[in-house]
Amino acid sequence: MTSLLFLNHYLVWHYTIALWLILHIWKNMLWFTVHFFSIPLLLRSLFAPWKRMTETSGGKFDFEAIAGVVVIGFFSRLLGALVRGIIILIGLLALLIEVVSLLFIYIFWLTAPGLIVGLFVWGILLLIF
Repeated sequence: MTSLLFLNHYLVWHYTIALWLILHIWKNMLWFTVHFFSIPLLLRSLFAPWKRMTETSGGKFDFEAIAGVVVIGFFSRLLGALVRGIIILIGLLALLIEVVSLLFIYIFWLTAPGLIVGLFVWGILLLIF
C-alpha cells in the first residue's frame, strides 16, 4: 500500500511540480545567456567605435586631418559593428539551442517513467525468451 502511495506522490510531483521547476531553471539559463553575451548592451552600442579608437584633428581646420578623422572613425565603427554583430549572432545561436533543447527535455521528461517501465519489461522478456 505504501509503495502505491509513493508512486502516486512521485507521479504527481513528476508531472506537475517538476515541470514548473524545469521551466524556471530554463528561464534562468536564458537570462544568463542573454547577460553573458551582453546582447542588450551590444545592440545599444552596435555602431560605437571599436575600443573607443577615434582620431582628433588637433584643432586644425585642415582637409587631410578632417579626412583622416572621418576615415578612421568609419573603419573603427565598422570594425566595432562587425565584432559586436558576430558576438550577438553567437549569443542568439546559443539562445536558439537552449529553446530547442527545452523541447527535447520536456519530451524526455514526460516519457521517462513509461520508458523506464517499458525498458524494464523488455529486459525481462529478453531474459525469458
